[in-house]
Amino acid sequence: MTNDSSHILACPYCNAQFAAEKLERHSDKACCPRCGEPLPLGVDSRIMSATLHTAISRGDLRPVGTADISAPPETGTLEKPLSMPSSKTRAAANRRTLLVLLGIMTLLAAVGLTYALLTVDYRREKDYRPKKYTHEPVAVAPTGELAGLGYLPAGSNLVVAVNVQALRANPKTRALLEPPPPLLDVLLDKVEKHARLKIEEIDHVVLGAELCDKLPQIVVVARTRTPYNRKALADALKPAKATSHLDRPLFAFTTRPGEGYLWCADDRTLVWLWRLDAVTKEDLAALPLPPRQGEAAAPVPVQAVIGERVDKHSLVWAAGNLEDAVVLHEMLRLGGKDTLWKEIKAFSLSLLHQDDFALMAHCFTGNAKSTPLVRKQLEEWKMPLAKSVKVEAPPADVTEPAAQWVTLQLRGDVAAVRDALELFHIVPKFKLK
Repeated sequence: MTNDSSHILACPYCNAQFAAEKLERHSDKACCPRCGEPLPLGVDSRIMSATLHTAISRGDLRPVGTADISAPPETGTLEKPLSMPSSKTRAAANRRTLLVLLGIMTLLAAVGLTYALLTVDYRREKDYRPKKYTHEPVAVAPTGELAGLGYLPAGSNLVVAVNVQALRANPKTRALLEPPPPLLDVLLDKVEKHARLKIEEIDHVVLGAELCDKLPQIVVVARTRTPYNRKALADALKPAKATSHLDRPLFAFTTRPGEGYLWCADDRTLVWLWRLDAVTKEDLAALPLPPRQGEAAAPVPVQAVIGERVDKHSLVWAAGNLEDAVVLHEMLRLGGKDTLWKEIKAFSLSLLHQDDFALMAHCFTGNAKSTPLVRKQLEEWKMPLAKSVKVEAPPADVTEPAAQWVTLQLRGDVAAVRDALELFHIVPKFKLK
């Protein structure tokens, strides 16, 4: 071997000089033959170059292009030049690797998401926390947009609504109709018996009354799911004969007490108008045609209460603006129920169903002195069948009139709801002849 100075290397640690072919290798590292320290990475290329140069000078290898084609290649001879992959080849390989990794990640994400979605209910059952109300409420129409509301007189300041089809959609809520509790029986019983309608034919029923300083008129509107049979209705109302109001059939009937009319507003809407004394032409003229629709369907006096305080999922709800309801207070005083209601200027009542029935009542006093009285009376109400009862009111230092709302929250089964609605039963009963 020729000791060419270009093949002499120096160790950066011990300064020893030595020929490239005398290097020792441990694993993939070239080490100094004197101190044994691994040499820097840049030395490897020089070692390779020196090793190839020495092999060629000894005749062990021939540079490409110098071999005798007619002679068989000798062992260890390089027939092809050493070369590195091109940049395009490396880029294509990198892209393939990236696509494979992305495909695997996408597959794993899809499998994980599918498993998570399919096992939601099972995993929720294993939660260590107490179960909350996980079921969606029964689907109902927007509370303030029921079509029947549009037929109530514009001055009605007490409104009650029953979404019959929503109640019948669930076996647990359907039990509330068998039989209907107080407040509901006033609406449903009379509609079924007087119009000969089956409960499964009814979509919803609403009641409206204008409570002021004179005897009120009560209007009940029944909206059917499909067009009702007018001939069967006329036969059910005999011997009453139809007259006409706004080119629609109108039937008169008597009640105990008072008198009333049944108006066929359209092929799916029946309107009952009743008074304690006698129905006047002004009472009939107060029935709107065409009816109000959409967000403006509810009478103006209760629109704000419905929009702000009635739960949108309510199956049964009521709203009232009682500030000028002089006659109502007199009627309740005679019935021994005026102690609470005389302090209330507005109220709402919402009945909804999730895992249990939930009854929520909001009472507005508008007076910081009246609020503690209402709260105390609600807390004293006896509701032993309820699973939970909670009464909330603003703190004593909050005196703004707009903040004087007292809230009652009750949860329980059908029996608890019947018991609670009895306390709220302020609509008088009447019988049809």
